[in-house]
Amino acid sequence: YFAASWIAVFTIEKFGRRQLMLFGAAGMSFSMAMLAIMDSIGGKGPGIVAALFLFLFNTFFAIGWLGMTCNAFIFPCVWFLYPETAYRSLEEMDSIFRKCHSIFTVVKIAKDEPQRYGKKGELLIRYEETEEHRQRQASTVSTRGTEKLQGEQVENMNHPNARL
Repeated sequence: YFAASWIAVFTIEKFGRRQLMLFGAAGMSFSMAMLAIMDSIGGKGPGIVAALFLFLFNTFFAIGWLGMTCNAFIFPCVWFLYPETAYRSLEEMDSIFRKCHSIFTVVKIAKDEPQRYGKKGELLIRYEETEEHRQRQASTVSTRGTEKLQGEQVENMNHPNARL
């Protein structure tokens, strides 16, 4: 179990968290199914095979789900709800989640969203050149203009000739 947990440590950036979680969930499902089949057969031989699949289950758990809750919905949950985060910055993930209108669209949006950084950390897309940046700039400028206008209205209300 301890040795298997190191597999994830050295491969998480290469394969990504989502792929490791899916791999772990599929392996755990297969292991439990085989363990149940061997247990239903009964006997010494199938009992030894069942014990092997129990250790195999722990290996897959260590690779993909070490420290996380395990239930029957892991594979579909990861498949539909967990976007891949490998080679993405926190700002990119923030942008992806901001574009979501439903928890079920986050994986598709993450797949469609181009990555800003390459596998070696090289810059692929400058944030300042993105549509998101232009929209935020426009929003910030219009907000500042509104704040300035509101400040002028307050200032005018304090003027001695202001009408009540």
